[in-house]
This record gives sequence, structure tokens and C-alpha cells, in this order.
Amino acid sequence: MSQTIFFSFFVINIHAQDSLTTPFFPYQQGDILVYSVYDFDGNYLKDTELEITIDSVGPNGIRYLQSFLDGQQYSIDSIGNIYSSYFYGVDDSKVFDHKASVNTPWIQKKTDSEQFELAIKREIKPSTSFEVQDTLALVEYYLAQDSVATSGLQRAALTWSYRFGLIRTFDYEGGNRNVLKGAVLNGEVYGDTTVYTPPPPSEVQKDYFPYRDGDVLIYTVTDSLGNQLSDSKIRLVQDSVDTAGSVWYSVEAEGHTPFITRFKVDTSRNVYGTGWWENNEELWMIYDAYNEQSVPWIALKKEAFFELGMVLGIEIRSVFGRNFGVAHLYNVFTINYYLAEDSTTQGFDTYEGKFRTYAEWDKDFGIFQKYEYDTGLTYDLKGGVISGFVFGDTSVVITSNEPGTYVPSGFKLFQNYPNPFNPATSIQFDLPNSSTVSLIIYDIQGRLVSKLIDEQHFIEGTHTVTLNLSKKINSWASGVYFYELRTAYGVQIKPMTLLK
Repeated sequence: MSQTIFFSFFVINIHAQDSLTTPFFPYQQGDILVYSVYDFDGNYLKDTELEITIDSVGPNGIRYLQSFLDGQQYSIDSIGNIYSSYFYGVDDSKVFDHKASVNTPWIQKKTDSEQFELAIKREIKPSTSFEVQDTLALVEYYLAQDSVATSGLQRAALTWSYRFGLIRTFDYEGGNRNVLKGAVLNGEVYGDTTVYTPPPPSEVQKDYFPYRDGDVLIYTVTDSLGNQLSDSKIRLVQDSVDTAGSVWYSVEAEGHTPFITRFKVDTSRNVYGTGWWENNEELWMIYDAYNEQSVPWIALKKEAFFELGMVLGIEIRSVFGRNFGVAHLYNVFTINYYLAEDSTTQGFDTYEGKFRTYAEWDKDFGIFQKYEYDTGLTYDLKGGVISGFVFGDTSVVITSNEPGTYVPSGFKLFQNYPNPFNPATSIQFDLPNSSTVSLIIYDIQGRLVSKLIDEQHFIEGTHTVTLNLSKKINSWASGVYFYELRTAYGVQIKPMTLLK
């Protein structure tokens, strides 16, 4: 797997009277370049900063630039051609031909096997980089049988900017991708020059169990052939806190058999469960809050064998249309559970056919996918309510020969979502039995503002009411309001905030 360290050590061959900067390679001492680094699959890894620390003109007009890294050497001739001592597996190559036409290749190097390492400008186009008018050149590097071939075995693809130099790299052989995030060139700041370094996975993973008492999760269920079965709806009910401080949740379910029957969360945020595989009654450690990626943990010890869990990957994802940005870069991680003969086995080749389950987790939504190798069933999170936040599709498809609609165990008023809101928000409440209901809104001074529900009859179950001010937003002032739910089981009040 090849990777490129760019701008490591530059040797630029220009005449002293020429400009200090060169088109498509416009660097000088003091310049700073900040790149976001992604792996081959596009998963964010980190930011990296390069600073040009040496800029001098030596004998015969040779100009030297150097960053804090060492490795590659670049040189630029007087007409702007760029050369590299080592570039994606090719020694002493011409990586940019300033005068080459589009779709006309140039030779980087002729190999010992009489093949040619070639480069070609796929396009040159006007563009805007960091709100500055610019010109971009997309150059592809490949191996071919002759010196005029316009395609071949792909090596890399780079985007060169007239104003900012290398702004994007892609390695076809599996190396990292780099995207210019910001720069300081000749004292001018462009883009975002902050460097973000994500915390280690063990720190990120601590809070991947967002459930609370009363939360509802609804999953679509499909079989191994992709046929959709009835939905699986579960509600978490906090049973107890044991002497060690661990919180226990039972699972009340309807529809298709749930993928778990009980949760336990210890004080370190490790998560255990019963019914996780083959309806087991023993506790599986299904989530190790401090485990590093690719290092297995013991989910369950059974006789001479170990049931293991291992984080396969941590990825940027947008779940239910939400993209969480920098604060949640490691948004989703995936875990595989498998049988092994020892507690440290990392590779799966020997244990093919002994996989148990596969699960995907998210900080805000918990377990949003589970696949069972033995049954072939896949559970995909469809919607639900977590800590009063209603998301996704909360409609449930239940067939007639399965349990009826879930009946809440108590009367509860949830926090409105979104909150703050403008112009609409949803208010949800649970009724253990049918009741007359009133839902009233007051301002901060206790004056009645609106009656969303006025002594209407509701059956048992979970109900959602929407407050939409789109047609009368001008008659409502920004600020805090209170919504009051009156039922046969009592009265509950919660605040909400309107922002205009």
C-alpha cells in the first residue's frame, strides 16, 4: 500500500528574477497547508498540517523549500514542470507537465520491463477555491504498454490548483486520500486552518448506549432472501440498579421476536444482554466501552471456547438524515461476534461459518442494525423515541396473528422535539388506558396561549400532537412557553422554547 508524503522537501529550479511562487506549486517559506486525511474508503482519519520552514535560492538560481517532514524531493524547472524523486511507486518522475494538452500523456518513467509510467491531464477547468477564482488540473497517473496510451493500470489521481497547489489526492492502490482544508499562503488565510485530531476510539466509544426508561425502538425485519417480515417494536423499562451500580433494563416487545430480551449497563458504560444470540440466558458482553478497534474482547466464555466481540470499523455516517459534523466524526461503529478457540484471535479466516451476529451502533440511536448469521434475519432501525426525541418512521406494521398494540405501563409526557423550535414541534404522551385529554400552552407569565387538545377522548397507547405556527408565527413572541397535559391519571408540565 503506497502513501505519499507531499511537500516533504522541495527543490525548485527557477531564475532569481522569476516570481517567488510557481503556478500549480505556489509555495514559499512560512506557508501552511492543512489537509483532512481519509482512508481509501473515505472514512475520516485526522487532519495534518505542513509548514514550509526553509526557502532559499542557491547557486545557479536553484530554489530550496522544505517542510517539517522529510522524504520526497520535488524540483520545478523554469517553465513550471514539476518533478519528484519518488511519486506513488515511481522514482525520478515528471509529475506535472505545464504545457501538456488535455488527453495527451507524458512519460514519467520507462520501466525495466519496457512499460511506461505515464501521466495525463484529464481536464483543466476554471473553478473557485476558498472563494477565490482558480484553475484546476486533474492529472491521472497510470502504467501502460506504450508511451502514447491514454489509459492503463491506474496509480493515482491528483487535483492541482493554480492558486493553492495540491488540493486533492487519491491513491488507487489503497493509500490515504488528502483534501486541502485550509492554507496560509504569503500571509493570507484561506479556508479552515484549524487542525482537528480525533480522540482515540476507546474515548469515543464510552457513550454508545443512549437509551433511557421508556424509550421505544421500531425495527423492520427481513429474512435471508430479503423478504420483509412484520416489524419488531421494543420498549425499554428500567427494572433496577444492582449493588454494583449497574442499571438493568427489561425489553417489552410486540411484533416480530426482538433481537434481545434484557440489557445491563455497568458503571463503565459496558453493555451486556440476554437473548443476543440463540436466545441465550447468559449475559453477553455485547459492547466494550473502552475497547480499541480490531482488538477482540470476551463476550462469553463457554467450556473450551470463547465467544468474542470485535469492533471492525468506525465510520462517518449520516443517520436519519442527520450529519453530526466534527463533534461526532466517529459517529458509527460496527461489531462482529464470533466463536474462537482462544481469547485473542483477531483474524476470521479460520472461523468462517462460526460468526454469531453483526451489529452497527450509533451514539444518538444505539443499535440501529443487527444481522443474525444463524437465522439470516436482519433488524434495521426504522424509527422510535429516545429521551423524548421522535425520529424516523414510528408507524408499526403488525400482522393480525401477532400481539396487539403495545400498551404503555404508565402516564408520561415527553419533551417536545425539536426544542427550541420554529415554526413547528411535536409533543408526545403515553396513556396506560383511555382517558379524556387536554393539552394547553401557557406563556412565561402563566397566561393561556393555546389549547391544542380540549377535553378530547384518547385510547390507550402513544400519541403525538404537532404544534405548527407557520400561519401565525407573527402572533407568538420568542421565548419560553409551558405545555400542560391533563388526563385522568394526573397533570404533567414541561417547558419549550420558540426561537424566531
